[in-house]
Amino acid sequence: MTTSSVAEAFTEFVQDVEPKLRLALVAAFGVEVGVEATAEALAYGWEHWDSLSSRPNPAGYLFGVGRNKARRRRRTRTLL
Repeated sequence: MTTSSVAEAFTEFVQDVEPKLRLALVAAFGVEVGVEATAEALAYGWEHWDSLSSRPNPAGYLFGVGRNKARRRRRTRTLL
């Protein structure tokens, strides 16, 4: 797969998944944390697209990544 086709495949994936992922993470963790967790999850998705794209449910996996990022962020804020 060429670099441009990989980028196109990921872009198509993001256009489909990002609104749903953001909505779910915002509902679970609030606007600020949910939006940041969505961005971090999608960044993770781009970095690991080769393995992520072959998973049976890549959107669900990214939700888990975002959820973990949000929990860490919330825990850090609580401790301060």
